Amino acid sequence: MNRGAPSRWLSACLRRRGLRRTFVIAAAGAAICFTSYFTSGLWLPAAGRWLDVGETPQPSDYCLVLSGDYESRPFAAAAIYRKGFVRSQIWLTHAAMADTLPSDSEDSTNRAKRIFTALGIPPERVVELPGDCVSTFDEAGVLARAMAEHPTATVNVVTSNYHTRRARWIIHQVLGPSADRVRYVSVPTDYFDAGCWWKVENGFTTYLKEFSKTAFYLLRYGWGGVWIALIVAATTALWLARRMRRRNTAPANVIQ
Repeated sequence: MNRGAPSRWLSACLRRRGLRRTFVIAAAGAAICFTSYFTSGLWLPAAGRWLDVGETPQPSDYCLVLSGDYESRPFAAAAIYRKGFVRSQIWLTHAAMADTLPSDSEDSTNRAKRIFTALGIPPERVVELPGDCVSTFDEAGVLARAMAEHPTATVNVVTSNYHTRRARWIIHQVLGPSADRVRYVSVPTDYFDAGCWWKVENGFTTYLKEFSKTAFYLLRYGWGGVWIALIVAATTALWLARRMRRRNTAPANVIQ
């Protein structure tokens, strides 16, 4: 009896299985890429619209303009103020990184104030809330402190349309039940929107960053990390069970 025949047969089977598995994985990957490319006109706009959870402006006591994109957000806030949706003040936050700007440059908060003045908003109606902010979480904390001083106040939060989902999630995390008194106003951006963001370099970069930040916040502060841990644990358990089954069913070595 040729003692090496069973081992060579087993090695050949394993090689065939490995090649077959590699081919199946490669074919599945190619099919996914092919389908994704030719259906991109459907799912890319849907992904962009998913980020926008803006609402119709409602009459409120205050309006908070989140920092960033000062080419559009202050103009939208001024518009809803002039239409009577803001009964008291427009709130701004202070970007901490503005302290590191050169002395002859203008920080974003002062730029926003200048825009509001040019648009006819009385200076006393534009208030900078105390507290330095470097993230939307910081701005939510500043908003929480302001609303604690005004326990019945309602607020319209003005931000870019692609930022509304993440802003809403963060504010709900920080404010808790008080977040029910907050509404979110979507502001369109120039040159790109949810229907064409991947066709414009600036739009592609902006939306990709927003998708990444949203995923990070869900993993870091939400239930995303728990789901990933459960998936990893289940996958590991299945792999171990399969490995043990193969070990128990493997042919025993025959000793002549």
